[in-house]
Amino acid sequence: YAPMLAATAPNVREYCRRHGLGYESFVGIKRGFHPWQATFNRIPMLVELVERGFAGWALYLDADAWIQDLDFDLAAYLADKGERAAIFATSGVTGEHWDVNAGVALVNLGHPLGRALVEAWAEAFAGHSDEDLRQGVEWFGAGNDQDLLHKLLKRESEIAAAVLVE
Repeated sequence: YAPMLAATAPNVREYCRRHGLGYESFVGIKRGFHPWQATFNRIPMLVELVERGFAGWALYLDADAWIQDLDFDLAAYLADKGERAAIFATSGVTGEHWDVNAGVALVNLGHPLGRALVEAWAEAFAGHSDEDLRQGVEWFGAGNDQDLLHKLLKRESEIAAAVLVE
């Protein structure tokens, strides 16, 4: 994903510059053994923000995501969404409340249920042993990061009720 990130990051950094937002990225594997397992990075990255005491909205973008409208007023969009734990786009497959795309995620780390979402997602990821990850040479059809999120939103009705799906 590094070449893709190299192509999209300037766009995202420019958006952040224009709007006075912080920007962080990570190239590598936070936990795992195979390149595809970098998809799990979003989970420890969110955990690290919580551990550092960040209590605002964290916007996660996959390496293949970029911002079309560099003048989009994110602060205005979020102004009336403080009661939300997170915002995800629907995957467009089933229409179910839990069937979201984790590739673009807005997580409200200032909301107790936003932090609970991160904690539960991290616990689900921790359920993969190092041996499971070592043996997982190919993409996990079940148990990938998005699948873990789907299961969490099915199981944790209080968190799911605080998530906006658009």
